[in-house]
Amino acid sequence: MEVGSVLESLFDEDMATHRERVAFAHESGVRSAMIAAVRDRWDARIYSYDDREELCRQLRLFVRDLVRRERTGDLPRLE
Repeated sequence: MEVGSVLESLFDEDMATHRERVAFAHESGVRSAMIAAVRDRWDARIYSYDDREELCRQLRLFVRDLVRRERTGDLPRLE
């Protein structure tokens, strides 16, 4: 599992102009210390899912929330 490597590259301080909106989704039965550290170490949301329908619902809600927060000014827009 390369979760740490991917997130480290997304949140690299040298890449100040590179910003992302990140959701980390994993199957409910998958456990690891790195997954447990995602929320504490990086600015990423964690979603667990049991099936494809739940995964799609969680991702739609994530995107909907980002769009709403950008439109209301609670979150800076990414250009």
